[in-house]
Amino acid sequence: MLVIYNPPESEFHYLSNQSKILDPNALRAIKHLKESIVAGVNWISALLESIEMWTLPEEEYRGRHYKYVIAGEAFDWLVLAERLLIEVEGLISEEDSTALLFHGDIGSDLTSNDFKRLLGSNKYSAYLNYWYGIVVEEALLRSMEQEEVKRSISSGLNGSRNIAERAFNRLYGVEQKDLLKKFIMDNPKVSRKKMTLTESKEFTYWLFKYRLANSDGSRIASDTRKAIGYLEKQGIKGF
Repeated sequence: MLVIYNPPESEFHYLSNQSKILDPNALRAIKHLKESIVAGVNWISALLESIEMWTLPEEEYRGRHYKYVIAGEAFDWLVLAERLLIEVEGLISEEDSTALLFHGDIGSDLTSNDFKRLLGSNKYSAYLNYWYGIVVEEALLRSMEQEEVKRSISSGLNGSRNIAERAFNRLYGVEQKDLLKKFIMDNPKVSRKKMTLTESKEFTYWLFKYRLANSDGSRIASDTRKAIGYLEKQGIKGF
């Protein structure tokens, strides 16, 4: 059974003016990252330790809004990794940083247990919210779309017509436009014209929680296995 973790308030906290004031814990994390890499510490280990120190859930930096915690529960650790790597530009090769940010590759020196230990129990639990609530949820929808394509082909129908709509309806039992309206009502700050990437993640996480509340346990477990199988075929795995 999937259980949503609620991070304690001490794990992530807001500042009233993040664009002008950098949190002391953020400064400490950045300092630790730079000093550790210069001292020859494995850079991903140092990065994860710095992420564990970080407490800002979002910030404005160099004209970009970074949001590290989705819906106050799901920790997008790679967005924070991207932000921190800006601070050590030139110390990490572009090849290594690309492997991490685009493929989640932490190298062969670290295990999943190392990842959990270095990230800390609170952030690791919030990361699991992100993994199951966004990554796995998106994979589940993609796998359902693949099933719809196969159904269409086997029945002699156009293989691409309304595939996404049918998959969505089968997964959530409601049309996407109707759930999107409910999501916007729950989150009035969301753009009604075109959602940002972060807002799209928030919608996916909202859908995940909607599905948990409206599905039985055996269906949830079956869907989770299906989605993880889909990800494994793509060479994607969690920690």
